[in-house]
Amino acid sequence: MSNTKKKNRSNNRFDISEWLDNDRLSNNLPFLLFLSVLCVVYIWNIHFAEKTIRQIDKTNKELREHRWEYVTAKSALMHKRRQSQVAEMVKDLGLKPLITPPNKILIKKDGH
Repeated sequence: MSNTKKKNRSNNRFDISEWLDNDRLSNNLPFLLFLSVLCVVYIWNIHFAEKTIRQIDKTNKELREHRWEYVTAKSALMHKRRQSQVAEMVKDLGLKPLITPPNKILIKKDGH
């Protein structure tokens, strides 16, 4: 007889109609709504965090590309600024590099 009581008790424990009783449901409705809102906020927060991580990754990729462009442009500029390169570029204009060093002009001030 004790086995049948245990079976009945266990069956009652999982009986959904008892849990969905109007009094219990109406008393716990605010708490259930609160839990539902918390679940929605949690899901939204996860999506927001993943979106932010994707944006950060995209920005980091763009930053690496811009750094590469900067280094490439800087090295090209350093190459073009060398005296030999400047002399080649202005050769078509008829300009030639100086063979003799420039002369220094001194101006004497009166009274000193």
